[in-house]
This record gives sequence, C-alpha cells and structure tokens, in this order.
Amino acid sequence: MHYLPGCSVDVLNERGLVWLNASIKTCGQKHLPNCLIGNGLDVILMLSLFITGILIERSVDASEFMKQINHSLLQKILETAYNTTANNVEYKVINCIIQCMLSYPGLCGPSKNVVEKIAFKYIDSTSTELVRGAALMLFLMQLTRSGGEAKILHKKYFTEYSEQIIGSIHQCFNELFTNVEESFEIEPNCDETKLKLPELILSNDPVIKVAQMTQRILNLMIIFKEILISPYNAGKVVRPHKIFGMIRRGLDVNQHITLKNQIMDNILLSSLIPQIHAHLFGILGALVVLLQKNTRTFCKDIILIYESSLKWSSTRGKNLGCKKLYSDLRVMLYDSLIQYCKILEKGSLLENIGEVVVANIIEDTIPYKPKIVLQNSFSKKVKKKVKKIQSDNSNLEETSKNKFFSSSHTWEQTDEPNYKLCVSALRMLSVFIHVSGYNIKPTLHRILQQHILQLCLQIDIKTLDKTHLYYSDSCRYFLYDTLSALICNAHHLAPPPLQYTIKILTNACITDPSSVIRQKCQELIKSIEKIVNPQRTIPHIKMSKEELNSAIKLLCNDEDEDTDNSNEIIYLNEDEQKNNEKSVNLNECILSVDEPNNSLKYDKALNNIITNSINLCTDTIDQKNLVTELDLEYPPEKRLKKNNEDLLVDELVETFVDE
Repeated sequence: MHYLPGCSVDVLNERGLVWLNASIKTCGQKHLPNCLIGNGLDVILMLSLFITGILIERSVDASEFMKQINHSLLQKILETAYNTTANNVEYKVINCIIQCMLSYPGLCGPSKNVVEKIAFKYIDSTSTELVRGAALMLFLMQLTRSGGEAKILHKKYFTEYSEQIIGSIHQCFNELFTNVEESFEIEPNCDETKLKLPELILSNDPVIKVAQMTQRILNLMIIFKEILISPYNAGKVVRPHKIFGMIRRGLDVNQHITLKNQIMDNILLSSLIPQIHAHLFGILGALVVLLQKNTRTFCKDIILIYESSLKWSSTRGKNLGCKKLYSDLRVMLYDSLIQYCKILEKGSLLENIGEVVVANIIEDTIPYKPKIVLQNSFSKKVKKKVKKIQSDNSNLEETSKNKFFSSSHTWEQTDEPNYKLCVSALRMLSVFIHVSGYNIKPTLHRILQQHILQLCLQIDIKTLDKTHLYYSDSCRYFLYDTLSALICNAHHLAPPPLQYTIKILTNACITDPSSVIRQKCQELIKSIEKIVNPQRTIPHIKMSKEELNSAIKLLCNDEDEDTDNSNEIIYLNEDEQKNNEKSVNLNECILSVDEPNNSLKYDKALNNIITNSINLCTDTIDQKNLVTELDLEYPPEKRLKKNNEDLLVDELVETFVDE
C-alpha cells in the first residue's frame, strides 16, 4: 500500500495487471476463513478497494499497463463494488469508482446503469459525506458519454441532469406539503422530468415517515448544490427561473404556515423546516456564485426571500442564555447573503430592507445578560409574604426534583453555542456597511454606531466570563472590523465616533491576548489615519538649478533686446488679460528686467506682470510656499528694488527648485 504511490513505471508495466486482478478477486470474495470473519473482513475489503484505486490512478502514467485495462475489467470493478455489502467500506467504494471515472471516462460510459445503482444506494443515507460522494459520481457520469463537437452534448447532458434533480425535489415537495396551504404558484408539469430513484418505503409511524421524506429532500438538495459548485469541462447551461421557482416554493413554507393546520404531520414538519431552509439557502448561494452579475435579473425576488426569512426566524426578546432558535438556519442565511452582496456590490438593492437586516443583526450580536435582583429594605409584612412564597416554591421544586430530576441537576446559562451565529452576523454587518452604507438612512448609522460602541466598550478580557459571547477571539476580531467599516463608510448626516474608535483600537492593540486581533487593530488604525490625514497631491515643479539659472539669464537677455533697454512693461491682450486677472500662469511668464543698476518697474494694476514662456516639467510642489514667495500683489511703494541681476536669478531659483 505504501509502495504503490512511488512505484516505478517499469514495475507497473510488468506487474500492475496481476496486482489489479488480485485486488479485484479479493473484493469479490464472500467466503473467508473463520479467523477473518467480522472486523477482519472489513479491513481486507477496505485495503483491497484502496489498492485498486491507487493502481487505476497510477496506470495512467504507465503506457503498457494502461493498454491492458479495457472496458470488461472496469465493468468488473464496478460490479464488485456494487455487490460489496460489508460495513464501513462505503467511502472506499465511492473513492474507487470516482477514480475509475476520472482516469477512464470513456470506458466507464457503457456502465452508466451500474454507476447509478451504486449512487442511489446512498440517496437516503444520513451521512453527508456519503451523499456528496454519490453526487460526485452522478456528476462525473455526465462526462463519460461522448461530448460531440465543441462539447455540445456535455452541456445538454448537464442541463437535463439538473432539470431531473429539480423535478425530483418538486415531487418530494408534493408528498411533504400535502396538508399545507402553499402560497407559491407551481408550474403544472414541474415534476415531469425526474431521476429514476428507488421507491421510498415509508413507515407507519408518522415521526419516522416525515423524517424519511425530509431526509430524501435534503440529500437531493446536497446533490444539486454539488453539481452547481463542482468544476465542469464544458459550459454549465442552467435554467435559473426553474431553480428560483424551486427555491421560492421551499422557502415560502415556514413554521407559521405549517402550524395553521395543526395535525401530527404538520407539527412534525415544522420542526424540520429550518433544515430544509438552510439547504435551500446553500443552493441559492451556489447559484448566485454561478450566475455572477446575471443575478441582477432576480434581485427583487432574492431580496423578498431574505426579508421574509429574517422576519419569521427572528428570536427577538428571547434572550435565554443558551443556543438561540434557528441559529443554523440564520448562519446559512447570512453566508448566502454575504456571497450575494460581494458579487453584486452596489447594485444589490439591500438598502431596501436595511431596517430588517440591521434589527436582526443587532439581535444576533447581543450577549446574554443575567437578571439582577436588587435587595431593598422591606417592611415586616412584606418579608413574611416573601418567606411564604419562597417556602412554597422550594417545596414545589423539591417535589419536582424527586419526580423528574436528580438533586444534582443544574442549568448553566452560556453563550458558547452562539459564537458561530455572532461571527456570521458581524461579517454580514461589515459587508452590508461597505455595500449599502452610502444609501441607508442616517438614523440606521446612528443605531449601529451606538450598538457597536457599547459592545466594544464592554469588552474587558480580565473581567469577562468564559461563557460570555465576546470571550471568543473570532467574535472580537469581526467586531473591531465592523467598527472600522462604520468609520470608513460614514454618512455625512451621522458623523462617525472617530475619537472613541481610535481609543478602543489602541487599547485593543495593547491589552488583547490574541496576537491576530492585535495585528488586525494596528491595520485598522492605519486605515483610519488615511481618513484623518489624507495624502495631498499638488503640482510640483521639478527642475535642476542649473537649467533654471540658464533659462532665466536667457530670458533676461531676450527681454533686453526686445525692449531696447527701456523700462516699459508689455501689457497682455484683452483676452489674455481677462484669463489672468486672478492668478498668474507659471507656464507662460515673461520677466521684464532692467540693467543691473536699474530696478524693476511694476504696474499699479494687480496681476498684470508679463513673463516669457518657460517650459517646465511639473510633478508636485507646496502650493502655499509658491504663493508667498512670488508675492505678486505687494504694494508698489514697498517692493524691494533689485540692483543686481544675479540677486534676482538666485531668488527665483530658490523659489522654483525642489530642495
């Protein structure tokens, strides 16, 4: 077993077929020695199936061994696996068949019926892993048949297979919802195409009967989700309207509707409805990932689905200090909603149900608070009444304990089972703020700010109990992430609590025992600093000192020749003067310079200084220094006179050159 994965190709070409026949023969044996009966048989079958799978996988690398494997040999392997009835070998059987279909899809094509029989053996299994293995077998079976030109037939097979699963789910819904008034309009022939599933033998016991039908529906949903998320070598052609119809039909039936007709079947069904809804939300998330931006067509329907599910599964006001109702369902709901928001982003339309989402998230992130009894100074009459009530209650408790419970029975109130729900709710809140924070009401921003700040201020690891909701590292991690999202996506009418946030994050960087959380808080502080002190990008003149010095000297010489040693100032044209009334264009400047002994003359009109054009390379410069150094609007009687041309050149160089 350890030798085969690293065995050389020459040895496989020589002995591979012999080993494969021996392992197949061992798998098909039904009568073994007495010493191997029991657990020994299971071990031998598991090893034989495992070796068969390894040999099939390695045969692809050995050309001679690969030529010796034909359809009859693979059919023998599949039939042997189907006839295996030993316990605890189901996983090895599925892995062996999947390996045969991956390595030799064409040779397994004629054995389609055998593969279907093996997969349908686990259609009513309670093991999720076995059902996923069966789903992968049925999925790969679509690739064993010929694909045709450009794999058109493979696309056709996938579409037909998905429609058959949808029809089978509708058929199960018809049997399960016989006594329920459905509000969703069903297509007349929705269960016309369906899988050839084995007949479900229902029990006479109503509890077992409802459990059997529910288990088959859940397994079919697992199979359908696997085909949506598994990779396919051809394009997946799906019918989204049919899939959404199946999802809406299942999600429209909730506990409130089933309990309108309070019969035994409906009462039992209401207890299993959350499991059905959780799997349907898994399918919805997988479908959204598959459709990507094409999900926009169904945005309104999806929003209505989420809104109704959040409302009926709400546990508002039931803070019991134990695992909350519908927690698994709400975790799946939040996960699918996160996928939906990440794919559609600003176009998710989630702001339409913002109030419902915020109210439910706040409900799922509030920690348990035990009731506090205040002891006051009562009068004697009140004390006597209290004593009588307490004595009566103690007698009732003693009698109930003697009848139903032992004397050592205690009830511990804790939030540990709600860690996963709290993490999902906080992740959903962070994504919701990033996606729809710009478009929700400022009152919701204030409510969220108040709620998150209160939770952060209550966190003190030294005083927190181990049963507290935010004793978990993952809950604190996403709580701080949500606080940062409120700062980065604030509303202009609801300014964020920036000062409190920085204090909370800096305190967490120092005192939190988790290194991951401390590092996360440091990153969040850096991101907030960019909001407080944003980087400025202002035009900056980049030019060497020598180039600017020579350009100004050349400019002065040209000015002397043009003005014939006169001190007259050249005025702009009327059009140019209007464009430059308020500011001077640095790219079109002409400096008028006199002889070294003479000074510059300025016009009384502001901002009418004439400058020749200088071609400058611009990057970034401090704008404030530029204005103060030029000092163009200074009064003429107080302007400094420059008697030397070199002094003027040095001053201008210091102004424009980047230190």
